[in-house]
Amino acid sequence: MKKLIDQFGELDEQIKELTKKKNKIKKKLEKLDPGKHLGDKHYIILSEEEKVEYDVIKVAHALKKETLKVVKVIGTELKKYIPKTKLGQYIKSRTTYKKIRVGRI
Repeated sequence: MKKLIDQFGELDEQIKELTKKKNKIKKKLEKLDPGKHLGDKHYIILSEEEKVEYDVIKVAHALKKETLKVVKVIGTELKKYIPKTKLGQYIKSRTTYKKIRVGRI
């Protein structure tokens, strides 16, 4: 059992170290233009995505008597109750971020 515990601890340390290395490389890759980029063995697809946070209080007021069945206000669900053209007035914040997907060639 001690051996398994030590193996587990060592793997955990390695994962933390690899995660640090991966994040450093990821920051460098995020500087590339969006699109597909090839290595010798792998490729990445870099895209810019946007995260929108809605103001829960404004949404609750807008829905009034509608049953609000969600704890987290999600745009896809919100579109069922509020017209897409009016969604903008309920946005609390917008964040743009880079997303990297990896695949093997």
